[in-house]
Amino acid sequence: MEKASKQNNSKNKEYANSYRAKYKDYSFHIEWTDLKPIDPDLKAVDVVLETNTGQKYVANFVTLRFLDYMFEKNINTGECVSGTYFAMPGMIIVRRIDDKSLKATIDDLIENLELEEYFKIRN
Repeated sequence: MEKASKQNNSKNKEYANSYRAKYKDYSFHIEWTDLKPIDPDLKAVDVVLETNTGQKYVANFVTLRFLDYMFEKNINTGECVSGTYFAMPGMIIVRRIDDKSLKATIDDLIENLELEEYFKIRN
């Protein structure tokens, strides 16, 4: 039993190292086509991550204030059962939309082997 456990640990470490290596030296950018600058506290944006091999992934980053705004808006418009819920695919909630917050979030998702749970491959 101990030998099998050591083999599993070795495979897990190998997988983790491979996963992290896949995203080593990644780059990212915010997709924003609006002429107005981004309000870093009250927005939802697509963040595109590109690996060193050129593979692109995308996720939705939103702020807490944006969620508050959407619930209030939906109460007034009747959307999402009059503000009962809000859903957005691949949503990652951050306090602020800025490079420092985005990089820290992405780095943590990679370290914890969770990036592909939230970022989806962009075709």
